[in-house]
Amino acid sequence: MFFEMLQTIKSKGQNVSIYTNAEQTSKFTFGSILNVNKQCFAMHMFTPGGQDDGILVKPLDHIYRIEQNGQYSEKMKKLMGNYTGIQYQIKNNKNLMQTVLLLAKDKNWIVSIELLDSGYDDVVGFVEIVSNDLCEINQIDSYGYYDGVSSIKLCEITQISCNSTDEQLLLKLWKLNNQTFDNTQL
Repeated sequence: MFFEMLQTIKSKGQNVSIYTNAEQTSKFTFGSILNVNKQCFAMHMFTPGGQDDGILVKPLDHIYRIEQNGQYSEKMKKLMGNYTGIQYQIKNNKNLMQTVLLLAKDKNWIVSIELLDSGYDDVVGFVEIVSNDLCEINQIDSYGYYDGVSSIKLCEITQISCNSTDEQLLLKLWKLNNQTFDNTQL
């Protein structure tokens, strides 16, 4: 149902509000669709102030409402102006979760991963390894310090956020805490 709609929205380059939390029906994510397949969508998110908020990947079956061309979209157009920030590209749509993990690894971005529809960021950190079935994350705590390693089955991931304002803040803390070395020295 929403697969075709998101494909059309992506091809038109429109911004959209996507609602996925049935417990909090006034909450949504705003942005542009980077890619979509029959399982997931990848979205370039924007903050309520119109700034870049990274990438979100989530299963299509979590969507219960899509809103477009409303007053909120008009407000965001004004706040975003002629956005000239990062132009995210997600070309491979076979496995969007894996593709975004590989992008985050390549760019050295921090990811936040939800597992099993927990509603929480269960694993946060730098992507170290990505295979067809597993990924390994060098975890970072909320203070920007190394906090061990997690190995995760890709099929258990229900959401990935990368390079959002939260992850950018953690990256800044990580860099301040580790000015003498980078995450490749873990």
